[in-house]
Amino acid sequence: MICADEGGALTFEVPSIQAHPSQSHVTLPVVRRNGTDGSVSVDWATKAGTAVEGKHFLASKGRLEIDSGCTRGTISVPLVPTAGA
Repeated sequence: MICADEGGALTFEVPSIQAHPSQSHVTLPVVRRNGTDGSVSVDWATKAGTAVEGKHFLASKGRLEIDSGCTRGTISVPLVPTAGA
């Protein structure tokens, strides 16, 4: 995810995330680089990859907003409960 403008660029802090079966959600850290002028926002949505929607995570979407002068934000995605976890 990259959203470049005068206020910097938003990227995921890490290339991948692993979740433990007992977790109810996973938090994806987002970093703002190359500028912090003004507020920025990005619309986001989940998409299946190595994790399968409905089996590993619940479909989600939202808007991440980062205020002027700030460099970090997070996206929270709910996970599907695992039996016995």
